[in-house]
Amino acid sequence: MCCASNPCILRTHGYRSKHPITKDKTKIVDHVEDNRIGVLDLEVFNDDEPKVYAGGIYTYMSEEDSPLLFYIDETTKDSYSLVLNIINEMLRPKYKGVIFYCHNFVPVLR
Repeated sequence: MCCASNPCILRTHGYRSKHPITKDKTKIVDHVEDNRIGVLDLEVFNDDEPKVYAGGIYTYMSEEDSPLLFYIDETTKDSYSLVLNIINEMLRPKYKGVIFYCHNFVPVLR
């Protein structure tokens, strides 16, 4: 790709395109298109079996939203209780209709 004094021209094997490649600067995305999407993240370590030690959920339903973080502590003593607390939070009426994207679900190496 060669850019000579704006606009960019695509050159491939000696072929010069007659149509310049331009960027539409009027399409500035400064907002979230669908604020009914949330994210769930679980942090895992491998003891004898994979265990969750922290997790969090986040949605962008309003400007004031911030991530809700969960950790193993005195009241949440194990991974199972921690995951149940996160799921219970996700089932609150506030999150009705929210689609949660979950990532980091990869096998933990043994």
